[in-house]
Amino acid sequence: MSVTPRAPILIITTGRARFGDYLGEILRTEGLNVFEMRKLSSIDAALLRLYEVVILMEGALSDRQVDLLSTYVSDGGRLIGIKPDRGLAEVFGLQTAQGSTGEGYVRFNSSTPVGRGLVDDTLQFHGEADHYSNVDATIVARLYEDSGTATAFPAIAHKGRTVIFTYNLARSIAGRLEVLQSGMRSTCLPGARIRGQGKPVTVSTPETNQEPPRAL
Repeated sequence: MSVTPRAPILIITTGRARFGDYLGEILRTEGLNVFEMRKLSSIDAALLRLYEVVILMEGALSDRQVDLLSTYVSDGGRLIGIKPDRGLAEVFGLQTAQGSTGEGYVRFNSSTPVGRGLVDDTLQFHGEADHYSNVDATIVARLYEDSGTATAFPAIAHKGRTVIFTYNLARSIAGRLEVLQSGMRSTCLPGARIRGQGKPVTVSTPETNQEPPRAL
């Protein structure tokens, strides 16, 4: 009897997060079509062990759920946190810090293997990014208050088998598309919309016909 293998990627959505489904669309656009989505309330240790990579969306976790995901990583699992609960800070090699940065910018560290070859400029994000201080993670991208003012806080960091986005990447991209739809004339791939297919190619404003600041 043949057994159908499970998808290698699991996306965990929570009650608070509104962009888990949209993250799935982003993955499909990038050619990552084999994944499953589950609600946080249905997750247990046995289920997690079936997946090579877990992507955790924004939302509050109980102490039990923090322990569950921490154990998954220590047992060899790969965890990507999208503005995850601060209780997982230690798993990502970080320590919680006061405050947050809203509607700010990120800049990749081109000296790291992950950041090498990426755009060496600040990119705007939409939403709020939590503040953390670094303990033993590698900072892939740093938060900026504006396009020219760096903070001491990471935007993206990785440690071992974990990666954290301190802001909600899916919400940021959706917010960017909302801006484009409401106030800009864009030349996009057919069907590109908040919950559609394709990615914007170039964007121009009606007033200046110039490209607006790049966003992430």
